[in-house]
Amino acid sequence: MKLIKITQLRVLKNYILELTFSDGYIKQYDFEQLIEFKGVAAALKDKDFFKNVEIINNGRSFAWANGYDCCADWARYHIADNVSA
Repeated sequence: MKLIKITQLRVLKNYILELTFSDGYIKQYDFEQLIEFKGVAAALKDKDFFKNVEIINNGRSFAWANGYDCCADWARYHIADNVSA
């Protein structure tokens, strides 16, 4: 498996993120369907807070100010697109 980086991240609407990876692949994730907004993830339920997601660690992950983060490899290789067309 090739070491992957996130090169672009956009919040499309509500809890939907679009990530572009260093291999050119683009995926969309609906975090409302992907995670439970409990514990450290509870803050993400606030849509204004959710929009403040950033790419960190030189593209190897993305995170919010409360410390909730996601690995680029997890997002690229292990999670299927879960946004309905």
